[in-house]
Amino acid sequence: MGFLNPVNKSFCLQTLCEENYARLLRLVPNLPYLEAAASQCLFDNNTLYIIRVEKSPYTLHCELVVRDTKSKVVSSSIKCRLYLDTKSVDVLDIKHLTPVFSDTSILTPKQIMDNKWVLNYFLDKWLSFYLTTHTHKSSTQQVISA
Repeated sequence: MGFLNPVNKSFCLQTLCEENYARLLRLVPNLPYLEAAASQCLFDNNTLYIIRVEKSPYTLHCELVVRDTKSKVVSSSIKCRLYLDTKSVDVLDIKHLTPVFSDTSILTPKQIMDNKWVLNYFLDKWLSFYLTTHTHKSSTQQVISA
């Protein structure tokens, strides 16, 4: 994955988070209105599971899990928080992605910003990949009731 390191990282990060929100809604249009604890979207050879962790009037904390339809192997898991009022998404954690900094207990503000940038930049590339290479097979289906 190519890496971009902008000079004005805070402004670029906010813009990236807003663009990721728009892309995520193109992938899962009813995501802000999910009432189910878990839903799924079917794509070519993958199933995207959306697991709602917590919902409040202005935020939605969820986990996006992609599983291969045939082998049932989890290829990625992204924890994120959607800010419904500002229409942005912030990545909290990505499993299977090596952290930029090994000891996160003593990070400087610059390191925190760099870490947030890497996580959200990964989501940007992940969403772009899914939107351009995968065809959506069906609408989002409720898996587990709230």
